[in-house]
Amino acid sequence: MRWPIRNQILVPYAATLVVAVTTTALATAYLDARRSRAESLRGIRNVVETLGQSTFPYTKSVVEKMRGLSGSHFLAIDPQDRILATTLTHPVDPAAIRSRTPELATIETLTDYPSVDIGGIRYFVAHVKPARMGNASSLYVLYPEADWLQIQRDAIWAPLLVCGVTIFLMSLISMMLSRRLDRRIQAVRGLFAKLADGHFDHAKVGKLDDEIRDLLLSANCLSDQLSTLRDQFSRTERLRLLAQLAGGLAHQLRNAVTGARMAIQLHQRRFPNEGDDESLNVALQQLTLTEEQLRGLLALGKDRVEKIPPAEVAPLLDEVSALIDPVCRHTQIDFQRTDTLQDDSLSVPSGADIKAAILNLLLNGIEAAGVGGSLWLSACCNDGILEISVSDNGPGPPDAMQDRILEPFVSSKPEGVGLGLFLAEMAATANGGTLSWRRDENRTVFTFSIPVLAHDDTPAHELAASPRLNTPTPLRQGVNSP
Repeated sequence: MRWPIRNQILVPYAATLVVAVTTTALATAYLDARRSRAESLRGIRNVVETLGQSTFPYTKSVVEKMRGLSGSHFLAIDPQDRILATTLTHPVDPAAIRSRTPELATIETLTDYPSVDIGGIRYFVAHVKPARMGNASSLYVLYPEADWLQIQRDAIWAPLLVCGVTIFLMSLISMMLSRRLDRRIQAVRGLFAKLADGHFDHAKVGKLDDEIRDLLLSANCLSDQLSTLRDQFSRTERLRLLAQLAGGLAHQLRNAVTGARMAIQLHQRRFPNEGDDESLNVALQQLTLTEEQLRGLLALGKDRVEKIPPAEVAPLLDEVSALIDPVCRHTQIDFQRTDTLQDDSLSVPSGADIKAAILNLLLNGIEAAGVGGSLWLSACCNDGILEISVSDNGPGPPDAMQDRILEPFVSSKPEGVGLGLFLAEMAATANGGTLSWRRDENRTVFTFSIPVLAHDDTPAHELAASPRLNTPTPLRQGVNSP
């Protein structure tokens, strides 16, 4: 049997409060009724004693005044049972009243007095013997039973009314609180149901700071973590599948590229007179560039076992510039390279990976700048950290992609795969560096930061940093030739 938590809280609390309030109200009503009965009895006793000791005659005006003071009716009769004075408006038989009013020794309660019916109204009757025998032989004090009952009802009504109002308000407030609690619990249940269905939403927390708010915050945090894990799992699975596909395809393409390069080199050897043919040199450079890109695909999703040898920074940048130069000339892009490296012997770990990463950044810059654009490559070293910056004057990444531009499969190009920047960041992270980007005026700047190695392959940032030149020296300025 389902027992909702709302009922688990409400029912025991409500039952306890109802019993407590009801018991208090009944006890108060009983005591008030008892007190009112005692006061009524005491009033009649006082009237009887006072009238029994009085010596004034019982005339019409006297009994009317006593009626106004005591609230009781009076009947004075003579020895012949004739009515001398009365406050009753209905016909009355004095002999019948005398016969029904015996002498009582002790009166403990008001109901001990005899009761008579006069004109359809019940009265408690007390017999008074006058102290001075005059024309009246007996005086009867008649107290209406209806007044006595009304006094008791008035005494009982107030505590019972308070009891009822208290129970009603308690029930109303308890229901409101339990419903609000139930709604908040249902929000948690609904959120977990959505999480089970794969919808990682947030539940409304509210301003009330309590344990359920903590539970909602934890549930929202769990939703965020599950969403992140799902994205990571999806991305990892896609990378794994892509690595399997790209690995096999890259091997085949690399073999074909190697064969094409060997054929060109063999042609140059057979015909040495054509060795200065620029078109063959450009073809070799493009094949080398393609090999570098294929090397990045081969490294995707694989755990490296062999150690990639380090490379000197200056020759590495020269090779990258030489590979990218034909592409810039073909697309009429103004390519400028500036270095502020004083020590030409600086080296970086995993030279092949760093080279492929810089090539990816430059190729992305070429595509972003477009025909007739500008591309800049600069390098500097501070405190043992090499910073290689690639900037272009393109429009920059769309606003919707700026927070995810370094993630895999994120590309603004319809035909793009979205792996270039991801591979570059992988190379930086694997070698203890970082890849960041920013918009600087009208330029998009990607900064590849990595610790350099000293001559003994120790981190160079432990040594003194090389000073930066005051003014960069342009090594080459591309020409806008087709």
